[in-house]
Amino acid sequence: YKSGSYCLVLTIFMLIVILLTLILIYILYKIYKKKKVHQFLLIYFAFSAFLWVIFPSIVSLIGDRYKQELVVKENVFITYAIYEFLFYIILLLLLYRFPLCKPFYYGKYIPNTSSSIKRIWFVLSLFLIINIIKQISSNVTYSEVNDSTILAEQETNLFSIFSNFSICLYLTIILFYNKLYSKRIIFFSWLLLSLNIITVLAHGARMQVIFYLFVFVYYLFSSALNKKRFFLYMSFLIGIIYLCSYILPAVAYIRSGGNFTVEDLRKSYENYGEANAFVLQLLIKSNSINTGAILVEETKEKPYLNPYINSIYSFCPSILFPGKRPLAGSSDGTIDGFPTRLAAEYISGDSRFFNVGISTSATALWHGGILFYVINLIIVFFWYRFLNSLMFYENYYAKLLVVYFTVLGYFILPTADVLIRDLLKQPFFYAFFIFISRGGLIKDWVRSLKRHIA
Repeated sequence: YKSGSYCLVLTIFMLIVILLTLILIYILYKIYKKKKVHQFLLIYFAFSAFLWVIFPSIVSLIGDRYKQELVVKENVFITYAIYEFLFYIILLLLLYRFPLCKPFYYGKYIPNTSSSIKRIWFVLSLFLIINIIKQISSNVTYSEVNDSTILAEQETNLFSIFSNFSICLYLTIILFYNKLYSKRIIFFSWLLLSLNIITVLAHGARMQVIFYLFVFVYYLFSSALNKKRFFLYMSFLIGIIYLCSYILPAVAYIRSGGNFTVEDLRKSYENYGEANAFVLQLLIKSNSINTGAILVEETKEKPYLNPYINSIYSFCPSILFPGKRPLAGSSDGTIDGFPTRLAAEYISGDSRFFNVGISTSATALWHGGILFYVINLIIVFFWYRFLNSLMFYENYYAKLLVVYFTVLGYFILPTADVLIRDLLKQPFFYAFFIFISRGGLIKDWVRSLKRHIA
């Protein structure tokens, strides 16, 4: 009797997930037909919803092996899955109804010229190459990279920060300007992007592989393709997924050991079984609903405004904080106060060497319950409305900003504390981009001044 009742409950849960999935797909289709949301953001939302909501919700409820990965009961899991589905559904409905605004675009002083983007490309590529060399030369394991005691003492790594911007620039060129620039620029953008992903993989981090997946998904659905190109892009996409089915489990071997080797890949190929299955590895990584649920359920005292206040204070001058400045998004200002670390603590009893992904809705609920869920939903709607409006600017820096604020977060929708953190960085980046992009113009002004003097 209990077994029959349990199966009935699971069937009801699965029907709810399927119904919410169909509603989500229908809204995406309606947005597509209306053509007021830029196709980049439309594909971004579809990709994000599949990776972080639809896939983990469905797979977690089928098969005993996948259910074993749940750290909460099925009824608790489905509750937080519904929260996440509703976050996406309501957000997309609002964007469907109110897609555009008149954005405050602050990139007007960055020249929108071919020479400007090339100059920035070269400078950012230099930062990325130096960062790749530093990673290759370092002999640290994945555990050491994620060791909270080491991270707490580290200073800001400018090479890593600018490397993130270089990745966004490559993606901007590949996605939007691949026909405007020389094949050499496109080739080296692909090459440097690939080198960075391989280097990160070799140190045990797996998520940057989804940049590849997104690019080919975007190519497949962003415009009408002839049969030859469609099958070409589809072949690349299938090939990447096939390679990932061996590479990701192999990377799982080394997350507590040394760097990635060919021997690890051979072991993954020979031992390819249920314990190392690609679907299982992807589920473990993408099931932020599962880990978000335990964060909210186990937290006895909500942080409320603390993550937002710490996001603001983290960029205040050091004179105001003689010691360590609080970390943005943390409940107590330390690395152990991040929701990703707290959830890891609840799951394993130790968050020193690893963290876990947390769904957007669970983070908002952890902040302060339903009230903060609603507030964050409204803020995120206005944010994506702003980004959607930016995408229609014929300006590479505007598109670069959208890529930075979307793709770099691994397609997880942000909460307001994350937005505060990222926005407070922008004046520094803006000044840097103006300085680099206007370098040629300054030379022209100097030459012009010399001519006038002469």
